[in-house]
Amino acid sequence: MDFSEHISEDAIERCAMKTLPELEIEPLEVHLLVCPGCQDRLKHLDEFLAALRAAARKIAQETPGEEG
Repeated sequence: MDFSEHISEDAIERCAMKTLPELEIEPLEVHLLVCPGCQDRLKHLDEFLAALRAAARKIAQETPGEEG
């Protein structure tokens, strides 16, 4: 990975969702060690995903289950 270039939105999203191919993990992590901007982007996306998952759990708990 070229350290002068930031991590793409796609790679940030795949990292946050834990779907990044194994070969891409190490260079991304190395870049994150030296790039506060990409660290912030990943942090905000992680926070958004956590809120989204919490909302989905709450909705699932409040929605009556379908009997089949």
